[in-house]
Amino acid sequence: MGGGVWTTLATNVLRSRWFVVVAGIWIQSTYGTAYCFGVYSQSLKLAMDYNQETLNTLAVFKTLGGAVGIVSGLLYDLFPWPWLVLAIGAVQNVFGYFMMWLAITARIARPPLWQMCVFLYVGTNSSTFAATAVVVTCLKIFPSNRGIVIGFLKVNLHLSFFLALSLFAFLLRLPHALLLLSLAKI
Repeated sequence: MGGGVWTTLATNVLRSRWFVVVAGIWIQSTYGTAYCFGVYSQSLKLAMDYNQETLNTLAVFKTLGGAVGIVSGLLYDLFPWPWLVLAIGAVQNVFGYFMMWLAITARIARPPLWQMCVFLYVGTNSSTFAATAVVVTCLKIFPSNRGIVIGFLKVNLHLSFFLALSLFAFLLRLPHALLLLSLAKI
C-alpha cells in the first residue's frame, strides 16, 4: 500500500463521525471526578480540621457543581464550538482541584469554608462542560441514533470513576492529597 492510501485512510478515519464518538468517550473517561469525593473527603476533614457537618456542606457544593450545567449549555448555544466549551471546562477543572490540593497540603494559607466550597463547585462543575460539548456534538452528528450514542457516553462516564479509582488505588498507592492533584489533570 502506498503512502497516498494511508493518508486517505487516516483522513477518512479522522473525519468519521464514529471517531467523534470515540474521542467523546475518551474525554468523558477523564471526567468522573465528581464521584471521587468520598475518597479524598477524609483527607479534607483531617487537613482542614473540618467536622462532619462542614464536610456535608462541601458535599452539597460538590453535588451542585456536578449538576448545574446551565452555563455550559448556554455557552454552547451562543458559541457552538465544542473546543471552546471543553477548554473552559479544563481551566475550571485545573483551578478547582489544584486550589483544593494547595489548601489540603498547606501550600497556601487555610482558605475559609466558602472558598473551599467555591473550589469544589468549580472543579466538579467542569464535568458539565465536558458532558455538554461531547453529548451535544454527538447528538448533532447522530440524529437518528441518539439513544445508542447517549447510552455509550453515559455508561462510559460512570465507568470513568471506577477507572480513576482503580488507577489510584492499585497502581499509584499515593496519599489522598495527591488524588486531588491528579484530578486537576496537570
